[in-house]
Amino acid sequence: MENRVCIFVDGENLRFTINELFSPRFFDPSEYIPINAKWDDWYDTLARQSVFEAHVKRVRTYWFVTENVYCHPPLIHRDMTDAQQLEWLDINANAIQSSKVIQNSEKRQLRSGPDRERLRMLYKVTDDLRGLKGWVENVFKSNHHRQNEIAEKYRAIEFCRSGEITYRLFDKKFGQEKTVDVNLALAMALRAPIYDTAVIVSGDQDYVPAVQQVKNLGKNVVNVSFERENGGLLPGGAKKLNEITDWSLQIPFKEFQKALGLTKEIPPRDQGQTST
Repeated sequence: MENRVCIFVDGENLRFTINELFSPRFFDPSEYIPINAKWDDWYDTLARQSVFEAHVKRVRTYWFVTENVYCHPPLIHRDMTDAQQLEWLDINANAIQSSKVIQNSEKRQLRSGPDRERLRMLYKVTDDLRGLKGWVENVFKSNHHRQNEIAEKYRAIEFCRSGEITYRLFDKKFGQEKTVDVNLALAMALRAPIYDTAVIVSGDQDYVPAVQQVKNLGKNVVNVSFERENGGLLPGGAKKLNEITDWSLQIPFKEFQKALGLTKEIPPRDQGQTST
């Protein structure tokens, strides 16, 4: 009897895993995901290793990723009056002072200087943040392009985009995105009629309720864990997930490295180089 397998991938969790295991020694994270990986072969291997039957069919891999990025705070624009721009400056003064977008000598005048000088600093800050905002948005466009290339090149891989992630311009950090988690969990339940076994590539315990629901429908659920080079499991929120799934598949470091095509070490960067 053939065992039909669907694989549900938390894209950001997978990216974190790859970066944690292989960056910067084997992988440059600015590439988004490894370009030499044979994704269909790897997902077929996961499907075969996740079940015990002789006949296995990977129906499809659903790869969940973020659709949009929102840069915070919204920047000033040409239709704002000087008073509105100065109000924006007052609201964000603490964030500006704690960041490195202006010189320390200028921070004193940020709140109490003449309006003309404060506006000059505001325009300088805005130019820097606008450049950063454009870079972040271009990275997302590039990521979507890479996803489309993978979907076109490899068999039965579908990128499911949803939700929005916030990028905090002053902190230069991404916030937390939860829509992907919700949609992945919902997809597991709604697509249950087309598979016998669900394989989750994630370490997020938020999927525990969805796993229980799928099991109640008579399906098997397998969670994928990843080993470090020293053999220890990559830490994360997978403990509860491992407890409720039917079993957990542990991927050895070398096996995953080979599947991703990360066989050559990346030379260390010169000190004068900067990472994007």
